[in-house]
Amino acid sequence: MSEPLSLATLKYQLEKLQVRPSKKRGQNFIYVQTTIDKIASLAEVNSIDHVLEIGPGLGALSRSLAERARLLTLVEIDSRLAAYLESVFENYQPPVSIINQDFLELKQIPASINKCVSNLPYNLAVPIILTLYERFAQIEESCFLVQREQAERLCAVPNTKLYGIPTLKLQYFASVKIVSQISRNVFYPRPHVDSTLIRVTRNSTSVLKKLPPYDQFAHLVDQSFKHRRKKIVNNLKPYYPEIETFLAEMGLSSDIRAENLTFSQFIELTSLVASI
Repeated sequence: MSEPLSLATLKYQLEKLQVRPSKKRGQNFIYVQTTIDKIASLAEVNSIDHVLEIGPGLGALSRSLAERARLLTLVEIDSRLAAYLESVFENYQPPVSIINQDFLELKQIPASINKCVSNLPYNLAVPIILTLYERFAQIEESCFLVQREQAERLCAVPNTKLYGIPTLKLQYFASVKIVSQISRNVFYPRPHVDSTLIRVTRNSTSVLKKLPPYDQFAHLVDQSFKHRRKKIVNNLKPYYPEIETFLAEMGLSSDIRAENLTFSQFIELTSLVASI
């Protein structure tokens, strides 16, 4: 396998492949080796793990993951980068698999994958994380490098501006913890904000079995936050005419807004509206 990427090598390879970092996709390539090794270490990747990496780019993080994991599968949307990764890991043992596809359209991954570690595109981080946990129940734990505000949004608590749909939907499947702050200076191109490494741990099967169906929960959450500044009653009444009665049963005021309800209260409210 080739040597770790320096900034000069990264720029050279991107130019050679005629790849310009996409603002639309929020592409920022990490290249500082000490930070890369820190991420792989904090993700606690070891020899029993089959790791999934989404958006590996030129494979800077992939190299470090491949040295630690039992198996590594990469999902890269750009065909030029996927071909480059094929050449980088051509003779690597154990083999590194590359899937050249948009992760958000991916319906199946190898059954043995149990962990995901990724530096996610800023603009797509939240949809990718939610898709991963909604679609692939085998993922037990993940570490994601995301924009700092996105990390704070996923970890937000009720009665705050960042608390909302992504917070609640991810909480249905998993717990989220901030692991480390990462400087913007380790990326090319250098973003305008710092990044945060988060750990996402799937809830146990016993916990998930006690929850109402996800599609019912997700619909309630989506509609509750449809107009954030409106009372939750006004948002939900078109779908659930008895919503005021349900809130009263829970001991909640009809003046309450969606951001005031805890995850447990949304679960309870979902169970109530599903009972009609």
